[in-house]
Amino acid sequence: MLNAPILRGYALTLLGHPLFALLLVGIAVAASAAIVRFVAPVRNTLERKEISRFQALDALRGLLALGVMASHVPITWSYITRGKWFFLNDSNVYALLGEVCVALFFMTTGFLFWQKLLKSSGRLDIPVFLIGRIFRIYPLYLAVLVLVLFLSFALQDWQHRETIAETLRECVRWCTFYASDLNRLPNTSILIARVEWSLRYEWFFYGMLPVAAVVFSATKRHYYGLLAGIFLMGCLAVFDPAHRFVPRQCAAFLGGITAAYLSLGTNSFFVQARTWLQHWVSSIFALGALLGVLCFASSAYSLVSLCLLSVVFAAVASGNRLFGLLKPASILWLGEISYGIYLLHGIVLWFGCQVLVRFCSDFPEQPNPIVFCLCACGVSVGAVCVASFAHIFIEQPGIEAGKRCAQWWRQMRQH
Repeated sequence: MLNAPILRGYALTLLGHPLFALLLVGIAVAASAAIVRFVAPVRNTLERKEISRFQALDALRGLLALGVMASHVPITWSYITRGKWFFLNDSNVYALLGEVCVALFFMTTGFLFWQKLLKSSGRLDIPVFLIGRIFRIYPLYLAVLVLVLFLSFALQDWQHRETIAETLRECVRWCTFYASDLNRLPNTSILIARVEWSLRYEWFFYGMLPVAAVVFSATKRHYYGLLAGIFLMGCLAVFDPAHRFVPRQCAAFLGGITAAYLSLGTNSFFVQARTWLQHWVSSIFALGALLGVLCFASSAYSLVSLCLLSVVFAAVASGNRLFGLLKPASILWLGEISYGIYLLHGIVLWFGCQVLVRFCSDFPEQPNPIVFCLCACGVSVGAVCVASFAHIFIEQPGIEAGKRCAQWWRQMRQH
């Protein structure tokens, strides 16, 4: 039955249809709901979590991570059937889905950290800030790197195909978020769905923030700090000979920074704007703008797209839950584990939609699209489960270790 030509045709059509992405997200949300319901440590984590005025934003991150995962499913099918990492049938919606989600991730980073800078009047404890970022990003990333290194040897028949020095050099490159071929395994970064590049932009922003903070604190003018940060990022992005940063992707952070000013403004204009952004009419506009970008934009990083996405982001940052979409505990848990989903879904996708599909196909060089669709649904469940496990046993201990290290640094400085 799984080899029926009609069903195979339907499966191929489904793979390129945006509704399949919606199905995958729905399955992942259902898996998260089951985890929240039956796993006590997860319920305890959500209960202990302080009620934040940015809960809607926390929930949004979970859906963004799922959107990135869903966008990589048809690319994986293209890779195992055509040997190239590109979008199936040049699907514009799938291509934009990944771009939109990453752009909103960048806005989230810009919003959270610039808001903290504004509230502290530019007083940023740079060592504590860097310690917090290192212990938040690297514990899980290094665990993933070890796993990828292990797979690079396993897939090369346990043969060491480069010198130890070369392997160490490649690992250092991975630690700076430049994924290269480990142990000369072609396209090693596909094991993590090539998501490491966005972390490079995140650290680019983290590097700009202390400079902006110093200027802000010295001049007592927040816009001087902002201009200094924009100038620094712009110069590095434009004049970087290796072209490691695209200026229009860096510009996505400005959408979050704008929302930070909006969230802290005290005059009547800002208060009325926040009130309007929380209204149900704004929910309709935000969802419409999001669909408009996904369906009609040429790029999520064009000026028009970034402006529309900034409005969407500002609404959520102001507390708009988009008709309750961002309210359920299952969505909040997805927000908690969003980094894990983003970083780990590639490995789950590789195992579920490459290894398993080929194993279950009569002809590995011609995988069955029906089996692939079924495995992709399983990947949605698997990614949420694996990310939940990683959050409890890797991310949370790493965050706590970072807090202890930061406290130790403060005490050392006082003495």
